[in-house]
Formats: sequence, structure tokens, C-alpha cells
Amino acid sequence: MTALKQRLAEHGFVSDQDYDYAVQCLLSAPGDHLRCLNLEGDSGRRRSAFAYALGHALGHGHVLYHEFTDPPPPNPVRMDPAEPAQEAPGEA
Repeated sequence: MTALKQRLAEHGFVSDQDYDYAVQCLLSAPGDHLRCLNLEGDSGRRRSAFAYALGHALGHGHVLYHEFTDPPPPNPVRMDPAEPAQEAPGEA
């Protein structure tokens, strides 16, 4: 088991794939710029779990993650028809 694969497993990500080469290329890229690792795959392929484990395996104290999906809509207000209707202010 490679060192990265073992460190990922320590943080909850176990996989048959070896990510050493991709991560090594990412970390050895020259320059003082933001480095990005593109994770592609179908839904349910544990991309977030990989990113979380990789951040912790590399020693980053805080991993910023933003969920871009829309929040669920609020529950509808249910009106009981047995209640008397309230008059609006100014109506009499």
C-alpha cells in the first residue's frame, strides 16, 4: 500500500485506485498560483470523501467546502378552514 493510499485510509477513504501520480503532479507544479485538482465522476462516487481525506492527509487544518445544490423549499403553510377569517386592519 502506498503512503498516500494509507494516509487516505486513515482519514476514512479506501479505494482500489491509486491517486499518487495525480496528487504528485498537483503538488510538484511550479509557480505561486492556486492549484486545483479536478474530480470528475458520476453521482455517488465519493468525490467529497476523497477531497476531505486528501486535505487531512496533506495536513490542511481546514477544508472549505460549499454545497452548491439548492436548499429544499420551505414547508407550505397549512390553513385550517375551521378557523374564522381575520379581518384586515382598517376593515370594519
